[in-house]
Amino acid sequence: MINKSHNNKRFFRKEMNVGCYFGFSIVVITIFLFLLGIDHTVFSLGAIFIWISHLSSTKQLIAIGLMPIYLSFIIFGGGIIGAIIGKKIQALLFYFVKEIDE
Repeated sequence: MINKSHNNKRFFRKEMNVGCYFGFSIVVITIFLFLLGIDHTVFSLGAIFIWISHLSSTKQLIAIGLMPIYLSFIIFGGGIIGAIIGKKIQALLFYFVKEIDE
């Protein structure tokens, strides 16, 4: 951990390990491919906009207004889950490598 002090306060910043970075990156890239990909998936933006076009005008406004919230939940929530899974996989790999070396 890195300690930083600013105005007599201490801030702790934990460094991100390689597993978190790769897990986050893989999941976020996959989510972007699903969102921008073909219209056959329910998650793609094209399919969502086609579904929105069949709604009434007030429901269209509500759906378009909620779209940024949907996107942020999908991208950042998936990224956090990917980082957690990547961290666990890295810990397991280091555990098995340590067991092999001993």
